Amino acid sequence: MAESIVNTEKTINWEYLISLTDAGKKYNRSNKTLNKNLLNGMFVDGIDCKKIGKTWILDDRRLQDIYINNVYHNTFPPEPFDRSKDRKYELIEWEYLISLTDAGKKYHKDNKTLNRYILKGKLEEGVDCIKVGNTWLLDDRRVQTFFNNKED
Repeated sequence: MAESIVNTEKTINWEYLISLTDAGKKYNRSNKTLNKNLLNGMFVDGIDCKKIGKTWILDDRRLQDIYINNVYHNTFPPEPFDRSKDRKYELIEWEYLISLTDAGKKYHKDNKTLNRYILKGKLEEGVDCIKVGNTWLLDDRRVQTFFNNKED
């Protein structure tokens, strides 16, 4: 694999990202149940999950808290509180995640070009991007740095 030309210190911790469909399979829950849990506040958008493109991406650690460890610190309807302080682990920086399609629109590149950068290792899988379910997710900071440093 070619070395990534992006040099930023902070990266997304990709290992905890899981698509809604994959989460349903892993935790034996239907997509309908998980969607209902998203709507009723069991998962907080921007802390536990994020809709990127058309796909819901969840923090697998939160799913483990709920479905394996039976930890659910919420009431219905959800009370306003800072869920980020309720975590024993570092939060995912959802604001920096962007779908391949949205990155293409933002940086005026087609999906084939971005896929080619990934396949050639210019955008390194596991560092700059990852495929979750059927969706490629990119760290927008790293993609921006890539295009700023790229020599055409």
